Amino acid sequence: MHIVNYASHPEVLGSGNKLLSADWVHWLREKVEVEADLVYFNGAIGGMITPTHAPGAGESVESAIVAGVNLAAALQTINNERKLEPRLGAAQQKMYVDMSNWIFGVCALLRILPRRKYYTGHGTLRASMKTEMNILRIGDMNILTIPGEIFPELVLGGYLPANVAGNGCPSQNPQPLRELFNDPNLIIFGIANDEIGYIIPPNDYYLDPKWAYITRTHDHGGRRHYEECVSCGPRTADIICETAQALLHATKL
Repeated sequence: MHIVNYASHPEVLGSGNKLLSADWVHWLREKVEVEADLVYFNGAIGGMITPTHAPGAGESVESAIVAGVNLAAALQTINNERKLEPRLGAAQQKMYVDMSNWIFGVCALLRILPRRKYYTGHGTLRASMKTEMNILRIGDMNILTIPGEIFPELVLGGYLPANVAGNGCPSQNPQPLRELFNDPNLIIFGIANDEIGYIIPPNDYYLDPKWAYITRTHDHGGRRHYEECVSCGPRTADIICETAQALLHATKL
């Protein structure tokens, strides 16, 4: 069996697509499963980490085929495999994420988002949602599950400087997860067990001053901020990283 971990939205078919489709992941699987079964896990896809279209193909099925086939070809060039010890471990941590996005709150009241609210007193809505994080270990390989779409900077580092970021200095951001774990090979499984929306570095969390969580606004540098409208709130990244640190200490990895 092949386990593939890759960070990219399966959305080559684009917003005009009316098909129920696995998009490029289908053609990746079709090519790889000639040799063995494949299980695909998405990674840190926040910040609209998305595939580019094949020249001249646009948002077509042909472009999705090209994306899947090219990724399968790249996988077949990997030549630094290593054998993992048959040693398994797992730990889970529940967490409460502050709810500040009032659109999410209204949708929860209307049962459009069927989530139980926990009145923790945190966030602008004074309520939180319950979710979870897991650490999995196979041999010496560490896997961290993230219940949403985390920006790669929160995993790898490389935060935007203050003159570019929408909301200030990068020092307000949490320690990147790979640094926290002291593991440059830490694997992230995104949208794992839950989907709480985008998880954005605090120094680049920028809302429209008048129409927060409604308008897809632009910051002082003209950069478009869409993801905040589909996020729980500005504290989400800190809560994710605090929970990861608690898990790390509890498991002594």
